[in-house]
Amino acid sequence: MLWPAGAVAAVLAFGLDGVLFEFAGRIRAAGILNLALLMFVSPQISVSLVTLAGAGENQLKPVSRALFGLDHVALRQLFVDLGEKPYRGKQLAEALYKKRVTSLDEVTTFPQNLREKLSAESWVVGRPAIAESFRSVDGTERYLIQTGSQTVETVWMPEGDEGAEFSEDEPDDPIAEGGSKVRSTWKRATICVSSQIGCAVNCQFCLTAKLGLQRNLTAGEIAGQVVAVLDRHKVELNKSRVNLVFMGMGEPFLNYDNFMAAVRILMDEVGIAAPRMTVSTSGIVPGILRFAEEKIRPKLAI
Repeated sequence: MLWPAGAVAAVLAFGLDGVLFEFAGRIRAAGILNLALLMFVSPQISVSLVTLAGAGENQLKPVSRALFGLDHVALRQLFVDLGEKPYRGKQLAEALYKKRVTSLDEVTTFPQNLREKLSAESWVVGRPAIAESFRSVDGTERYLIQTGSQTVETVWMPEGDEGAEFSEDEPDDPIAEGGSKVRSTWKRATICVSSQIGCAVNCQFCLTAKLGLQRNLTAGEIAGQVVAVLDRHKVELNKSRVNLVFMGMGEPFLNYDNFMAAVRILMDEVGIAAPRMTVSTSGIVPGILRFAEEKIRPKLAI
């Protein structure tokens, strides 16, 4: 028999030809009130519970798909597949990575009907957002950046002309996003970027090791940390010196493909040169050997 409306049903989100769908259906069972669900740790597969209020038949519901993380070549192909002009891909890449839009409504180079068409196809900008930030007395800011249902840490480390502007007696305080106490003068800055949620390496001096490995970050989630922080500080890359260090949560070489895809986005789309980037590894030899074969790559720290 069918469960009554409002009963708990299982929802399985799965990848199909690169498109995520959410299959929401009522479960046929007799006298079974408890469900045991296997939770898959993957950016492509997840299992969750929802309450269904309707009484319709099984149906497919499209899940939002992130544009952020696609380079201009992939975006060009997306518009070709949608029957649109290929040059729209470059326009969208410019909006995502240079203008740093957070909503399709902000892509003013597109007519409204094209923005609506993308939305109807379940496309969203999907850039990771800063959920919470903490500032130290020297102007360093630590962020919790939202990636799905979890957060990952990213750090902004400025170096100004005259040292810290704040009192040394001032404690580290959590501040709301958009808070006014932002260090106004710096000659250069460094952003520390994470590549995984948790880590499997288990370095004894590292607190991240206590989490174990939760999951790999996608290329968009890695590059999105950088763009979110650049956007927060209104950084103009053609006027400012910003360095990147991939020394945050996780081991980059255990998420090699996504890490390098993020590096290429940051180089080709955002506009940060490879010599401005440094990746740190705990000594993952297969990753080091692959890295050595890259024609253009960040600097390496072991």
